[in-house]
Amino acid sequence: MWATSLALLTVVGLARADSKLNLGDSIDFKLSVNGSPWFSSGNVSVTIGNTTYSTATGTLKKVGAQLNDAGTDGYGAFSRVAQNYSAGGTAWSTSYRVYSNKFAVFEQSFPDGADATAVVKGDVSSCFPSINPTVLDNQPRGFVSWQGRFLEASRGGVWQQGSGSGSPGVATGGSGGPFVVFNSDMTDSLVFSPASNFMTNTAGMSPVKEDDSFCFGLDGPVTSVPPGYSLETMVYLGSGVNSVMKEFGTTLLNKFQTVRPEDYTTKWLGYSTDNGAYFYYGWHTTPDIQNYQQALEGVHAYSVSAGIPYKHILLDSWWYTKGAAGGLKEWDATNSTFPDGLAAFAEKTGWQFQMHNRMWSSDNVYAKQNGGDYNFDVEPADSISPTQISLSTKDLSGPELLQSLEESLRGQSSPGHSGLAIPDDQSLWNDLMSNKTTRGVPLRVYEQDWLYNEWEGLLATRTSPTLSRRWLMQMGAGAAKSNVTVQYCMSYARMVMQSVEIPAVTQFRASDDYGPGQTGFYPTAIPGRNATDGSKGCGFPYCVYYVGTTSILAWALQLGPSKDNFWSKPLQPGSAFNRGKDPWHPGTLNATHEPYNEMQCAISSYTTGPVTPSDGIGYSNASLIKMSCRSDGRLLHPTAPARAIDASFALAGGPQPRVNNVHAVMATHTDIGGSKWSHVLVIGLKEDFLLTPQHLGDDVAPGPSIAWWGYKLSASSGASNVTLAKEPFTAAAPLKIAACGYSNFGLYHVAPIHPLSKASFLGELGKWVPVSEDRVVSVDDSVSGITVSIIGEPNEAVELAFAKGTVTTGLCTIGASGTATVNYDGQTVTCK
Repeated sequence: MWATSLALLTVVGLARADSKLNLGDSIDFKLSVNGSPWFSSGNVSVTIGNTTYSTATGTLKKVGAQLNDAGTDGYGAFSRVAQNYSAGGTAWSTSYRVYSNKFAVFEQSFPDGADATAVVKGDVSSCFPSINPTVLDNQPRGFVSWQGRFLEASRGGVWQQGSGSGSPGVATGGSGGPFVVFNSDMTDSLVFSPASNFMTNTAGMSPVKEDDSFCFGLDGPVTSVPPGYSLETMVYLGSGVNSVMKEFGTTLLNKFQTVRPEDYTTKWLGYSTDNGAYFYYGWHTTPDIQNYQQALEGVHAYSVSAGIPYKHILLDSWWYTKGAAGGLKEWDATNSTFPDGLAAFAEKTGWQFQMHNRMWSSDNVYAKQNGGDYNFDVEPADSISPTQISLSTKDLSGPELLQSLEESLRGQSSPGHSGLAIPDDQSLWNDLMSNKTTRGVPLRVYEQDWLYNEWEGLLATRTSPTLSRRWLMQMGAGAAKSNVTVQYCMSYARMVMQSVEIPAVTQFRASDDYGPGQTGFYPTAIPGRNATDGSKGCGFPYCVYYVGTTSILAWALQLGPSKDNFWSKPLQPGSAFNRGKDPWHPGTLNATHEPYNEMQCAISSYTTGPVTPSDGIGYSNASLIKMSCRSDGRLLHPTAPARAIDASFALAGGPQPRVNNVHAVMATHTDIGGSKWSHVLVIGLKEDFLLTPQHLGDDVAPGPSIAWWGYKLSASSGASNVTLAKEPFTAAAPLKIAACGYSNFGLYHVAPIHPLSKASFLGELGKWVPVSEDRVVSVDDSVSGITVSIIGEPNEAVELAFAKGTVTTGLCTIGASGTATVNYDGQTVTCK
């Protein structure tokens, strides 16, 4: 008998309809949830004139009486508490606004501006809101924190508390981001996040020595702020992790009135040349293929012959000219990569383009300093990134502190982060995009890569209170003007959060660069390395297939989480990543393989981001790739990306992954006319787990439903590999999720049992996502059966499955109008 999971004993994330957030009526707040005290305010501080003033030391003085009033703004009606301070004679103001006991917005502002605000040591130079991290009710709390480049280091944990404990466990500083704190059963959760000036609003410990306050405040290196400059921080009450984050994100997007346009690359199948791709830097040329143009025209010809309906291509950084520090010098194709030019390549293939860019070199051709036409901040090759320095820990004050900061930021050579520049000119972005779109180059997505490197690599971006935001805002405006969307890559959470003001941003890379065989290597020819089936998996945070935690933030902000490319066949001789002595010899086993090609393809389909195989010519598994899309290349996505279920982060009783923080159970849904079909993707599960409807939260609809599992890799008819649960899916009859690795990953679905027909529509068996809005238009229920309206390419064959005790399938053909109607009467399937 297998062990029963503790999950049956722990129901997580059940929302309380009457949940209330209360902060009292004092600027020295006490944060309570449903009458239970969680946190008290900590010490408040601000750095001005190279001196940190704080209530902890008595140097920050209140000015006038506290103000209590009410009003209405873009979030709605609020009650407000406000207090003014004097920091050595300079005005600084704090307040918080509470909206319907659901969320609060804290604000710190500099009415007259401030100079010399930077701190040499510490993540923040000011502190409001300030929280004593010790939990008032002494009950355990958990957290989930979005952090790191690509946000790949995002993780959960136990909230650490107590004097001298430092950070409670969430990330601080430049790489930190929003986080959720929840109680033991996850019925109450609080999101803490910047809500304005996202590029300079940072979480960190108090800048005052021996003060354990946890703060949101001005980013430490910022040297001055203009009059009226302010930072807002939101605390949002909800339940679980997925639900509260979605509510929080929707609230922010509504405030900024952000409506994102459709992204071509998240709707259609594409091909990639990014890191990990066969045709990345260093692939093996042949007598017939000597440059990228020939190679990619070969990919196009092969894909047509194999029936792989690629509609776009990601052109990574190999196609343009680099300059100082490896940055961009000129954003035009070199003659060596495209001898006939990009427009000719586009015309021959018919493909749309996602075009990569990186940080800007100090010698780029666009800057006025180099004879160009545009305004840039250009920093010489002897500059240094603020994150590359070793700061002195000695006490400094006054001009000595500012001089130390300047010398630390500029005084050392940093070859990897020197010689960079950043544009500060809206016309540059307008022209950069239109010079492609108006000249026959079908730019659909502008990919801004190396985002964190650009931000950290320049003194200007770290010390200015406005430049970093202006950089991203101008980029987005230029893209929007040319009807181009934007993908962020190698971003920190602050950049992703900044996108709430930038509708043109539609996706971000939600995992690190792909590498074939990264999760596990077999077979192998590396001396001294034992062959492995990859059962040990990868190491956090470099499990590059995993996007389950980052996708929670993506879904909250209406962004597509982009998993990088993948190989659809395990062994591909001649690629940029083959390490064997003779990659062309059929008998040679090269060190680089992709043993989990099916898993890679499946999780790509469940992201709602791009799906972009990256095979060599002749090496694609066409049947596998086409499980992601219709015959015309339209991707079959769920409504939401697959995300780690709340129980993954629970303090006890959740599913146990093979690799910590790489959560094994991810769930999502497809919404058709208000009904939901649930999907559960399981990768790297250490032990069997009992899944209940409560675990799926908002990803499952109320009412009777039936679970099933299995998928098909071929286009043959029939349901022999589909298993239907014996009884409806309920808390009393949970779904047993079997432990698995990576090649034997699990894919489960839950379909509603319709009340009139007492039957279920399971969907399209030969696709990773069996029910998708891009295939299924409507599902109608009646006493005589189920009627399903579907769309697709004319003459496309579509196999659909239904269930009423047993599984019945039918093969239908899409009509000339691109539609078909499918009827199921409880026994047979008919099409018209």
